[in-house]
Amino acid sequence: MIVISKKIPFSKIAIFLLVLFLLFFPKGGFKIVDIPLTWGYMFLGLFSLFSFFRNFYRISKDHLYAFLATIPFQVIYLYTLINNGFSILGFVFALVLSFTYLPIVFFLLFSSQLEKLDLPFFYRLLKKGMLFVAIYGIFLFFYKQITLKFIEIPFLTVNFNDMGHLEEKHIDKGLVFKLISTYNNGNLYGIYMLMLLPLYTYLENSQWKKLIVRLALILTLSRTVWIGLLLHEILYSIFIAKNKKSSFWLSSLLFLGFFFLIPWYFKFSSNFLMGKNLGGRIDSFIGISDISFLSTQPFFVIDEIVYLGIGKNFGIFGLITFLFAMTMPLLLAFSKTLSSVEKALALGLCIYLIIAGADGALLLIPTMCFYWFIAAFLLAKHPQKNETESLVYPQGSQ
Repeated sequence: MIVISKKIPFSKIAIFLLVLFLLFFPKGGFKIVDIPLTWGYMFLGLFSLFSFFRNFYRISKDHLYAFLATIPFQVIYLYTLINNGFSILGFVFALVLSFTYLPIVFFLLFSSQLEKLDLPFFYRLLKKGMLFVAIYGIFLFFYKQITLKFIEIPFLTVNFNDMGHLEEKHIDKGLVFKLISTYNNGNLYGIYMLMLLPLYTYLENSQWKKLIVRLALILTLSRTVWIGLLLHEILYSIFIAKNKKSSFWLSSLLFLGFFFLIPWYFKFSSNFLMGKNLGGRIDSFIGISDISFLSTQPFFVIDEIVYLGIGKNFGIFGLITFLFAMTMPLLLAFSKTLSSVEKALALGLCIYLIIAGADGALLLIPTMCFYWFIAAFLLAKHPQKNETESLVYPQGSQ
């Protein structure tokens, strides 16, 4: 193992930097030709490069199967790009990154590292990160309402090239702006946090910290996020929580109270809850009747409604291979008896696949990074992952 000084192993430095710039500050960085280069992805690329210099390689069987399941979709999207062309280079870059590079990194290059991950250290960072972005998001939400300004720290809380343009990121709800935290967009923040929320809920014993994270999700003022949060509260209470009644009723009352209170307090129109144009998503249905088995149109962009976007860009066969790739980690996991930690990871993936029917932010940083990491961690045969329940966080599921 590479060691930096006598006390800090290289693996801990790698975990710290990746969590810091993928969870705490995911938008920090700059752009080259409209392609965002973030510190998190740059460190991910650097550490994946380091993995080539290891003396020992081991890829678990489940990780290999999960990666192989992504290949049919890779073939379809490459066929589409080569035969039909594309419109925007940035989206092509994101597509290749999301469905070729990231699966290689997490399922192949990092397979053995995930089995040796320092779980107590990683879990502490995860809990601190979730709480930090929630508290900062709530602070920024009210700071914006009071001062009419955002706090922007270039290269850290905002991409340098996006300075002064946050209000253009579809976060204006009329009288207020959505909670965006360090993610620069309310829907993006909500989608990413929902994938991690089941694991956070299991690991975190403090009820008030859990409520802060949920409050931040509510203040995204995103109907998609609210639906995802409600799904989390119901499914977590049924499948994971030990004290099911208190877990369900406390979280449900909190959620439902804000669901009706926020629109009333801010005097939103009725369209806030049930907008006629589905929050601008109605255009996603244009051309749905023209979807063929294989697409003959140039690749453009994946719509907010992910499954429609995949179908329109890659055809029915492309959608089938996409679903096969996305669900294979869950199929492999559900074929075995799952611990509470693994159930929480699987629930995070399931919530994403459900809300992707409304807004999946598929090609936006770092959506698929979160998804493939959770999937790979779920399948990792870590010797302490299941012991964590009784040895490290004995009251985590309450």
